[in-house]
Amino acid sequence: MQSLILSIVDESSSLACVPKSVQHLPTMIIGGSAKIESYVRSACFENVESAPSTTNCMEPSDDTCDHSFECNNNDTYAVTCGSRQVRVSSSSTFDTLKTLQVAIAHMNTIQTAYDAGHEQVLILESDADMALVPHWGKAGLDAALNSIPADYHVLRLFEWNRDVSEMNSDEVARPFSIDELHRTSAGLQPVWGAVAYIVSRPGMRYLLDRWSVTDTSMDFRNTDNWSVCKRYMFTSECLLFMGPKVFQTTRSLFGHQMGQVTRRGSERKNDFEILAWMNEASSIDILSSYNFTQAVPVWHRSTIHPSSVLPTAEGTCCDWPTDESACG
Repeated sequence: MQSLILSIVDESSSLACVPKSVQHLPTMIIGGSAKIESYVRSACFENVESAPSTTNCMEPSDDTCDHSFECNNNDTYAVTCGSRQVRVSSSSTFDTLKTLQVAIAHMNTIQTAYDAGHEQVLILESDADMALVPHWGKAGLDAALNSIPADYHVLRLFEWNRDVSEMNSDEVARPFSIDELHRTSAGLQPVWGAVAYIVSRPGMRYLLDRWSVTDTSMDFRNTDNWSVCKRYMFTSECLLFMGPKVFQTTRSLFGHQMGQVTRRGSERKNDFEILAWMNEASSIDILSSYNFTQAVPVWHRSTIHPSSVLPTAEGTCCDWPTDESACG
């Protein structure tokens, strides 16, 4: 799949500009570099800058823990990132400090954009890919922005595991919440992905207030026991896309590590072989929504990653995750 993706990107890539109405959009690249900034400018984004990634977080030891801050208690734990303390509620067995640091970097970038006075800002992770820009057609970033209410908070521009049957070239963005389960190409899950999105000034203020973002602390706690995101509060997606007035384009407008520049070579950055395969499968599915190839077939998913293929939905969904067969 990797060679197929690279060949499609190489053959279909051409110098193309984003529509003029979005070329002046302030654009911030988390963990970016001069090379990545130049790459993003090649799509005619004119106001591009890098925002630092977060790499200095650690779980405090018993000797340094401020116990009034609930360092580690049941499903709540705390980390320190330089002079800032961050509280997180999560009962997931998959959370990692690395993932949480990415989420913190997103919040830091939003705070920087707000302090700079931006009315809206395009935020990209450093491996967001411009390969799809020449193929937006009428359903591009300008059309998506024109289709949503003026008081929107977030417009999401990438989805990692959206089922291909739900991807299309509709110009009208749809309401979205990460705090829902869907039948996705990776199983019964939220629709993940925070590679690219636009956040408005009211959206920045909402997110900074909701997660109590200050120069000395952040509070990523979720007390809603019915919330799907309650166990995933270490993820960027649950912090960014759980609130009101969030919208999603009907197919991804940006890729994730599709070409040589954003792969930083030929290999994807992954710690697990199955995750590497799932990332390649995600890119194939996204490319299929642009009619470059066929989506990953069910037989292939069944062979490589059987749990990503769900049974046909029927009956009543009442006991997830013990019994997910009836969940539509």
